[in-house]
Order: sequence, then structure tokens, then C-alpha cells
Amino acid sequence: MNPLILVVDDCEVTLGLIESNLDDEFEIVTLESGQSCLDKVLEIKPDLILLDIIMPGIDGYSVCQILKASDETAFIPVILLSALDQVADRIEGYACGAEDYVTKPFDGDELIHKIEVALDNADQQKKWARQYEDKKEEQSVARSAIDQLYEMGALMNFHQKCGLCTDAVQLGGEIVEMCHALGLDAVAQLKGRNGARYTGCQNGSFEAKLLSQNFRNGMDLHLRNRSVFNGEYVSILIKNMPQDDEFRYGRFKDNLQILVNSASNRMEIIDLDVLENVSQNENLTHLENIIFHIEKTLNTHNKVVKNRLHELLAETQTFTKGLNIEDSVIEALDENLTRCIDQARKIDSVGEIMPVFNTIIRESQISARG
Repeated sequence: MNPLILVVDDCEVTLGLIESNLDDEFEIVTLESGQSCLDKVLEIKPDLILLDIIMPGIDGYSVCQILKASDETAFIPVILLSALDQVADRIEGYACGAEDYVTKPFDGDELIHKIEVALDNADQQKKWARQYEDKKEEQSVARSAIDQLYEMGALMNFHQKCGLCTDAVQLGGEIVEMCHALGLDAVAQLKGRNGARYTGCQNGSFEAKLLSQNFRNGMDLHLRNRSVFNGEYVSILIKNMPQDDEFRYGRFKDNLQILVNSASNRMEIIDLDVLENVSQNENLTHLENIIFHIEKTLNTHNKVVKNRLHELLAETQTFTKGLNIEDSVIEALDENLTRCIDQARKIDSVGEIMPVFNTIIRESQISARG
């Protein structure tokens, strides 16, 4: 059986467009005013409500707020329809409890996708709520104290896992998983030197925009069952805070702020490690450039030294032939110098120059003594 969608809009054209886009996949019921929606919602029992904001009489914001304030209708997901597309308008929609916001004129495929996501999220929230209630029902003595122990244990387990995270992806996953363990639907934003990364929503989504805007303001935000908690590097949006249980709500606020601060500290370390790795890579590249420059300079210098050495040896050989000494001595010197010149042609580094000079000196001394 297809999900039942209640569409509330005072414009017949809009109602016709919505029906034509949705009737293949959903059962559609239409109403033309906010008051009729409040009067008939329990009779219709829709799986989701598409609610126009600007209508005669009671507007969509007020209708949504009334629906979310009632235990009988609070779990029905509401998607607001409006031509208004400012962030402030969307925040007001969140404040009254709406799950999503679609601007007119709408794209049919996008609307269907948003409806499917909202239905899936509603089912998941009901599942988490049932799981949490089941766990609570199993506790016969000191239920509140046991809840606190469970939450403290989950928080300690998170701290341990948090310390092992090496990147923003891992850390974001641990944050959302920790919230799920408490029955909370969460979205996380992690801010680093390379920009923001999101877990639980897409970059550019309304949740991402809300987190980003509130992060810049630096203040926590509490809108009925939705709350935003900010740390220096991490912020989270909780979509289903237990506002019907004041004690548990306050306990969650404290624990979630601890979670955010712990995750923020870890994110700072991860970010510093990234910066250090970048710095090390830059230093290595700089060192490689220096070595290359030195090698190039030495190679050029070696060629100059080698050529000069060859010239000096040749000049020495010419000079010795003009000396007024015995022919046998001149021949010995000439032979030694010729050998040194041959060695000079083979020199590849500065370190090889000294042996050549040492040979010249040693052989010349021997020849002179002979």
C-alpha cells in the first residue's frame, strides 16, 4: 500500500500539480486550509503532510506548530511549501517542527525525493524511539539512574573511540553513531583548515546551512525538538531532542555539550597533524630544491676547476721545457705532468683535485732529487 500524503494548499493549480506529480507513487488527499487540516488530520491519518505556509486564516507555520505539540500527530513528518526562500524563513520552519522545506515552483523529482527521505527518517526515528523505550521498559529499578549509567558508558566509549580517530570522516561517523546509541537523529559539521565536512547530510543542504550559520554565530540553538551544539571545531544538530521529558532533555544537553567539546579537541589535533604533514612535505620539497641547486652549482664549479687545473698543468709543462736543467730531469717532469694532465681530464668532483696536486708535488720532488 502506498504512503498517504495529505496536501494542504489554498491554490487549486498547486494542488493539481502536486497530484499529477505524486499520484503514481502515493495516495493523495487534498485540503484547502490550515483549519481543515487540524480538524481532519486524525481522521485521515496521513503518513506525511505537504503544508503551504501562506494561506487564509491560520498559516502553515502555526498549523505545523500545533501538530508537533500534540502527542497524536507529533511523529507525522511535515514538509512546508512556500515561495519564500530566505534562510530566516527556513529557520522559522525548523522552529515550528517541520522536517523539510520546498520552494515554489518545485521540481517534481526533487519533491518526491524529499518526501521519500522524510518518510524514511520518520520511520527511523520511530524505530529509535521504540528501541529506547524498550530498553527503558526492561529496567525495573532506578530506571533514571540506569539511563544515566548507560549514557555515561556510551559517552566514555565515545571518548575512547574519539582518541583513535585519525581524520574528520572517522570522527564524524563516531559522533553520529554515538547519538544514535542514545536514540538521537544527528547531523555533524567538522571544521578544519580545508573547510567544513558534514556527516548525516549533504554539503549545501539546509541542515548544512543551518549548522554553518549557527557556527559563525558561536551560540547554541534550541528550537523545540531541534538543538544545535557548538564547539570550536565541531557542531552537531539533533533533530529529535526529548522535549517531553525535562530531566532527560537537560541531561542530554549536558552530555551532548561534553561530546562536542571532546570531539572538537580531537578535531583540533587531527587538523594540526594535517598542517604538520603539509609543513613537512613543504620542507622536504624545499630541501630537495636546495640539494638540486647545490649539485648544479658544484657540477658547474667542478667543470671550471677542472678546466683551470688543466690549463695550469699545461702552462707548467711548457714552462719546465724552457728551464736550463738536465734533459733527463725535464723528461721526467714532462712525463709526470703529462700523466697529471690525463688525470685532470678525468676529475668529476672537487675532492679529486687534491690527489692530482699531491702527485705533481711528490713526483717533482723525486725527479729533482734524482
